[in-house]
Parts: sequence; structure tokens; C-alpha cells
Amino acid sequence: MLGLKHGQYLKDDSAAKEKTYKLVREFDKLFKDKNKTTNCRELLGADLMGSEKIPMEQVKRRCSRIVREAAEILENVLQHAD
Repeated sequence: MLGLKHGQYLKDDSAAKEKTYKLVREFDKLFKDKNKTTNCRELLGADLMGSEKIPMEQVKRRCSRIVREAAEILENVLQHAD
């Protein structure tokens, strides 16, 4: 989403590229401040492909919360980017 709104559309538009990278770093920092990581296995507290399975309902609940938080952070970053 950040790349779509602020990305580099022209080959030599390095300012747009740098702005997008800056916004991605900001999003990453804010997400990690809230969740400590961006690693799915760590966010869920389990490896979905491994032996430490957790109930799917628990996965859905955790994923929904994480995606909602990511969307809120993204919205905030986009609002303050202009």
C-alpha cells in the first residue's frame, strides 16, 4: 500500500523511492513496537507447519487481531505521510 501511494513511478525518481523506504521503516518500527516482531511464527506463538499445532480458531483470532493492528498502523502512517 505504501508503495502504491508513494512509490517510484518514474525510473529516476529517487525521492519517491527514499520516501517509500522511510515509510516502510516507520511502519515496521511501529508494528514491532506493538508486537515485538514481524515473524508470523512468533506472532502466533506456534509454527503452523510444525508439531506444535494450535487450534485453528485460536489462529484465526490472533491473525484477525494482528491484521487489524497492521491496518490501523498503516492508516496512521499513510495519513501522516503527506
